[in-house]
Amino acid sequence: MVLVAGSRPVFESRGFRNKNPGNIRANPAFKWNGQIGVDDAGFVIFDSLENGIRAMGKIWDSYAERGVRSVGAIISTWAPSNENNTESYIRAVESRTGWDRTGIVTRANYSRLADAVIHHENGKQPLNSEFIEYGLSLA
Repeated sequence: MVLVAGSRPVFESRGFRNKNPGNIRANPAFKWNGQIGVDDAGFVIFDSLENGIRAMGKIWDSYAERGVRSVGAIISTWAPSNENNTESYIRAVESRTGWDRTGIVTRANYSRLADAVIHHENGKQPLNSEFIEYGLSLA
């Protein structure tokens, strides 16, 4: 399995240092599979990128269970305006995926959403689609 596109990975962003490419915040009431710590800013540190990507999918599954299914609703929940420029984030996801903010995201296309979120959160997205799909497939 190829981890990154190109010749070598560059992991200087917080999301990649923490193996948490979605920059998931820690919740003291919950510990993720593969969570090995929390950084000084409150973000989860995972033991592997696969577990960080798995957690992204699990969070999106929980959104879907609550009826949060459109691109705009998912990103507004994922990156609330009290911490982010949510409108800019939604536009970035629309641009990277080719989807409209009202489009419904299903588990079958989480890989495209993950690609866009990872890119926005880290300023780059070096992981190939097979790697992302593998992480999302973990139970």
